[in-house]
Parts: sequence; structure tokens; C-alpha cells
Amino acid sequence: MIEVKSNSDPHAVLNQLFKSSRLQESYSANMMGILDGKPVLLSLPVMLHTYVRHREEIIERRAVFDLEKAESRAHILEGLVKAQERIEDVLKAGRESSGREQFESILQGSEKLPKIAKFNFTKSQAKAIAERRLYQLSRLDVDKVTDEFEDLKIKIADLQDIIKSRSRRLEILILELDEMVEKHGDERLSEIDPMPLSMDREDLVAEEAIVISLTTDNYIRHLPVEAFRLQNRGGKGLKGVATKDEDAPSKIVTCFSKDRLLIFTDKGRVYGLRAWETPSASRYGKGSHIRNLLGGIRDDEKVISILPMERSLIENPEGHFLMFATANGRIKKSKFSLNMQESIETASSP
Repeated sequence: MIEVKSNSDPHAVLNQLFKSSRLQESYSANMMGILDGKPVLLSLPVMLHTYVRHREEIIERRAVFDLEKAESRAHILEGLVKAQERIEDVLKAGRESSGREQFESILQGSEKLPKIAKFNFTKSQAKAIAERRLYQLSRLDVDKVTDEFEDLKIKIADLQDIIKSRSRRLEILILELDEMVEKHGDERLSEIDPMPLSMDREDLVAEEAIVISLTTDNYIRHLPVEAFRLQNRGGKGLKGVATKDEDAPSKIVTCFSKDRLLIFTDKGRVYGLRAWETPSASRYGKGSHIRNLLGGIRDDEKVISILPMERSLIENPEGHFLMFATANGRIKKSKFSLNMQESIETASSP
């Protein structure tokens, strides 16, 4: 367990742990692949599209292979059914043949036996018939062969539809992926964070009205406006800042938590800070020193003014200006967009 100070941001501490330890790991992937015969750096959408296309090709080639196999089997069954229609002639040709080769030749019609009409079986049909023993041909279950032939006709029509229809191939792909997930899918042992560290933490900050105070010793903090309440005449009021006696509040501003603060110093420098980055504290807490929030501020610099700016103005600064006036009567007009860096020289003279 890690205990943080009351004025520290636990999200910042957690993010620092994520970045500086193995509490969270990030992995890179080599997205180089061969596309159309050329090495290409693939984006994730292109990679997924390529995978789907590859799976489609596999399904189509598989359908073509199964179709050829089914058509070949159906052709053989068709020959067996035809052989049953002339089973006596087929058996007689088998008995009178000198061997299997002659039997096949007779069945194909290349040779003819006396008193037997010429056959016209194809080469594959003749081979399938000749390879069977004669008693097998005589006892062939025609109904069983016919049922298998009809089933193959349905299968052939389905395979032809798969080859022609892309929507059918995609349906099969979805079913196969679902089966893969059901067979191999399990719960992750690690967690994929949907909110990477590169995400702007400001998206997690609630928009609320706050009061920011800065003491003479440069301690800054904020607290919600609701921490103060309206007093009627004769009320004692609330103590808005409770610090040591010699460290009184020097600057108090009200703004919204997502506003930006322009912090001016006596050295003519302007620093940028998000309002929510100031530490949250109670009415009796002193907050953090300004140097902890503004890394570039010098030890001899003193904050002389805090100017809250709306976030929309910061994001769209074009057409807006800042006017500077010094104690000696010098005035300067500066483009607002030039002051959006963390720390810049305003070039104001004494």
C-alpha cells in the first residue's frame, strides 16, 4: 500500500508508478507484412481487411476442392445406377472379359461383345464398376446409392452457391470465428486498459467552480466554491485561509476547474497552469509551493498576478490579445497565442 500526502494527486502518483515500474507494460507489434507480393507497413484496418480476405480465399478454395470431390463421387454413383439398369449385360461382359482392362474397355464402348448392346460409360465410371467384384454388383443396394446421389446433388448446389456468393462466405467465416472463440476463448489473465497513459487526464476532471488562493510565501491550493457560504448581516463569516500568522493570502481568484491560469511574476514572465493541477485542500490546508507546479520558476521570482482564462479561449487563441502595462507607464499588446507556452518572456520593461 502506498499512502500519499493529503495535498497530492493520487492519479498522478498512480500514473508515475505505471510509467516507472512494470505495474503496466506496453508491447509493440511489427506491422510489416507481405501484401500482393510486396512488403508493406500495414495499419490495423488494412491488416484486418487482409485477414478477412485471406480467410475468404481459404473458404472459397475449400469449397472448390469439396465441389470437385462431390462431383466426382456423384459421377461414379450415376454410373453405378446406370449399371443396375443393365445389370445382366454388365455381369455377362464381366464374365466374358479376359481381365479388368478388357472389362473397362467394353464398358467404355471401345470393344463390343456379341449379342450385347454397346456400353457408353465414362472412363472413371467404367473403372469404378470394373474394380468391384461381380457379386458386389449383383447385390448393390440401388436405393442406398440413389439416396447418396440425391444428397450429393444438394451438397453440390450448396458448394456452388458458396463459390458464387460473397455473403455466404462471410457467414461461414463468422461461424468459424465463433467456433474458434468457443473452443479456445478464455478470460484474460491481464487487463487491457482502455484509457492509456497518453490520454489527457483533464478528461477525468469534473467541471466545477473553485477558489484558488496564493499566499505571500507562494503556497497555492484550491477548494470548491461550496466550501464557502453566504453570510447575512451580523454573521461571523468563514475563515477562507488558515495558515501560519506570517503567511497571509496574497491572491485569491475564482474560476472553473478546467480553466487555464496565466501566472505573472515580477520578472516579466508568464507561466501557464491548469486550474485543476493546483492541489486540492481544505480551508485549513496550505497547499503546495508554487515551485512544485511551475518547474521553470526562479527562486527570486515573485508572483504578482493570477489571471484565469476560459479553456475555450486557450484552445482558440487567434484574434485575442493581452495588454501589458508597467508601473512606469509602458504598455504592450501581445498576441494571446504567443503566451500559451509553459513559460515565456513577455519582454515588458520596468
